[in-house]
Amino acid sequence: IYSSVGTGCLLGPFVANYFTNIDRVASLQGACIIAMGINAFGWIGISSASSFPSLCLFNSVRSFGGSIIWINSTLLLQKLVPSKILGRVLSFDFAVTMFCDTMVSFATGIRIDSGISTRTVALGSAGLMGILWVFWSSYHMARMGAARKSLNSEEKVSVPSVALLKGGA
Repeated sequence: IYSSVGTGCLLGPFVANYFTNIDRVASLQGACIIAMGINAFGWIGISSASSFPSLCLFNSVRSFGGSIIWINSTLLLQKLVPSKILGRVLSFDFAVTMFCDTMVSFATGIRIDSGISTRTVALGSAGLMGILWVFWSSYHMARMGAARKSLNSEEKVSVPSVALLKGGA
């Protein structure tokens, strides 16, 4: 199972690299959104896997999407956040990620211990990823976030949310 996760994590960013451009940040956000759909598809496959090889295959698909999200979202932060505060932003991002990972693992354990099947938990993960996919797709299609035209042109753009980290308004 671990090798199938590793295979997906290794291949995902390499494949996504062919379709993204670091100088066009909307392509990075778009890759994250597509990867959410891939991740959801992987969870659906895991929830209905009938054999160990199919479980491994869908686990690779899930981690393929997850690694694209991880790499491209980090690239977005590196591209959009001023270098003066980049270390703080990336460390905060990592801390929040680890906290959420811990809480999800804890909640999953509680659900399984209470008698909910692992298939149902996997299907719930697919549903959650599907909800996030709808939200981020709408956000991207509305030309918000990294999809803003001003962030994909040659002009220098300041990111309003970064001002809050500097103590400004």
